[in-house]
Amino acid sequence: MAGETICAGPQKQRLVCDDGVYQATTPCAAAQSCDQYGNCFVPVAVCGDGMTQSPEECDDGNASDSDACVACRLARCGDGLLGPSEECDDGNALDNDGCTNRCTRPRCGDAIVQASEACDDGNASDTDACSNTCTVPGCGDGVTQSPNEECDDGNQVNTDACTVACKKPKCGDSFVETGEECDDGNTTNADGCSNDCRLAKCGDGVLSAGETCEDGNKTDGDGCSASCQSEFCGDNKKTGTEECDDGNKNDNDGCSAICHNEVCGDGIVQRPREDCEDKNTVDTDLCRNGCKNAATLNALNADCQNTSQITQTVCMVAVTNWCKQFNNSPVAGMVSGQNADNEYRVGCVNGLKRQEVDSSLLDDKCGSGRQQSPACLAAANAACRDLGAYKIGFYVGAGSASGTTALACGAGTKTATESVPNCNGIADTSPVPVACAGALADKCGSGKAGMIQALAQPNQVSYTCVELNLTGTARLR
Repeated sequence: MAGETICAGPQKQRLVCDDGVYQATTPCAAAQSCDQYGNCFVPVAVCGDGMTQSPEECDDGNASDSDACVACRLARCGDGLLGPSEECDDGNALDNDGCTNRCTRPRCGDAIVQASEACDDGNASDTDACSNTCTVPGCGDGVTQSPNEECDDGNQVNTDACTVACKKPKCGDSFVETGEECDDGNTTNADGCSNDCRLAKCGDGVLSAGETCEDGNKTDGDGCSASCQSEFCGDNKKTGTEECDDGNKNDNDGCSAICHNEVCGDGIVQRPREDCEDKNTVDTDLCRNGCKNAATLNALNADCQNTSQITQTVCMVAVTNWCKQFNNSPVAGMVSGQNADNEYRVGCVNGLKRQEVDSSLLDDKCGSGRQQSPACLAAANAACRDLGAYKIGFYVGAGSASGTTALACGAGTKTATESVPNCNGIADTSPVPVACAGALADKCGSGKAGMIQALAQPNQVSYTCVELNLTGTARLR
């Protein structure tokens, strides 16, 4: 039968009349084989005999340990023998001992974390949680990991195209990169390094330490100097609209407190060169164009030369004539006080009207030398009041007709009776002293003068204030 083993051994019968060859008559039992004598037997399994017998898994008849049958067992990973498809086989199931449990040499990317590896995710991607060198991604590993890293050049240099924090360089990151002059890590402009990473300098338009101004240029004369210091009158540098600058803020030294050349007409009296300043070009007022007083009292009347004469009639007439040159109407003038250096304050009366009365109304109270006495003033007041609508009057000279006297009559601005130092108790026929004229002017206020209205009493005096249209000073030579 097919598959049977038949041996030509003694168990076989010889056929009669044959040629001496035994013919098998009984097949060998299962698992039996023929020995060298042709007998059936159950063979003993021997690895390497080329026959696979239980418990052998294979028998390729050789002693090679590197083919598919090793020691009559099918080659497998972990058998301690290096098979044809194995890189190694250490006979155990450990993955981290130099040979994996897949019988491969450990390598990055095999999904097995070895002792020398920080991670192993089994792929070659460099942008996931484990790099292709089996290290945990981090700044400085040369691999840009989004979204936390903008760049990664794998070095510890802050001044190249990628900082050690894996950020692209920019102004304000505290590192001075190519194209930057400085970088202080902030966006403050006035700390020596601007918010565009430029060193502070005069003319950059940013006010920095040491600068008092910054106009974006290095030009003198525009309010901010070329060294970024504020330009001002008194800094000893002539700039901008300044006509001069002498390093101070003083008037009367050739360069005024507003840094203009001091000239006649600038409002600053430069003595002794100037007598006055009225800031105009009118040559018929108190201050002529050459900044000289229009006239001095003694130039108009030689009798006005000392204090005892200044309030007498001749001097009063001189002041009135002084007012006449300015077309003051009515023609009336008076002394309102005394300055130092033999200089007197004078003014032209405003709001009074010239009236001429019969000299007999004044009796002998306004005789020679007494026209400015309390008795004459009281008589002049009475004469003006008799004309109606007037409160006060004072002598201004002889009338236009024989036997007449010219008076200045008016209402005044204030009438009072009170104690006034230097005016109380003036003798009836004595001239009103300059000290009294100044005291009355102080009582009446700026731009005004005071006129005694009645006889002086021991402890008080009655007076009326009048407006002065023009005021000035006159110096006795």
